[in-house]
Amino acid sequence: MRADRGGATVAIAAISSGVILVSLGLASVAALARVHAVVDSAADLAALAAANQLLFSADPCSVARDVARRNQVSLDRCVITGARVAVAVSRVLPVGIATLTQNRAVGHAYAQLQPDSRASR
Repeated sequence: MRADRGGATVAIAAISSGVILVSLGLASVAALARVHAVVDSAADLAALAAANQLLFSADPCSVARDVARRNQVSLDRCVITGARVAVAVSRVLPVGIATLTQNRAVGHAYAQLQPDSRASR
């Protein structure tokens, strides 16, 4: 009997394990990229919503908080300085990727506090 019997089985098992590990790593990176894009978009959207409400609402940050909640992120900070709105949002990363860290983003928007003179032309 030859000493190398079953060697191909071990090699195939090792290669298959390697392929599975690489696939899991790539899936984790793709999930991180998706979460980052969602959080970044939610920050911009919350800032735009708050800036849009500067003239109409007593509390534009509550509008930003509602928009953030609807996008499944939490509003960490909302600062209004004149016509500028800055918001910071975060989201806990999914289990299995990095459960102890959060993905954070900051959004800025400016409100148009005067009617646009170009619109009447």
